Amino acid sequence: MKRALIAVLAFFVVGSALGQSPEPAKIRITTWNLEWFPNGSPHETAPEKQAQRIEAAADVLKKLDPDILLLQEMRDYDACARLYHFVIAVWSTKKASCRLISDNLPRSY
Repeated sequence: MKRALIAVLAFFVVGSALGQSPEPAKIRITTWNLEWFPNGSPHETAPEKQAQRIEAAADVLKKLDPDILLLQEMRDYDACARLYHFVIAVWSTKKASCRLISDNLPRSY
């Protein structure tokens, strides 16, 4: 069910991106398993270490420059939101939006 929802979401995102350009569009899709992000383990990590991991992940994402980004193993909604807001600051020239799909996270936006 989750894969079907992601496939439908990707279909609509790619379809809308292709419809806005007179030339054939190239879409860069990135999926990344961050493994216990931002702690790096199931144990709590100091806020400074979390901030370093968020910044490091955002730096990698900046180099990859994906149009669609799928993240796995985010610890919770706040970790996802913190990375999202950091990435938005890095990609200030890109139009960005976030769609959070999870079986485990209690909130979405």
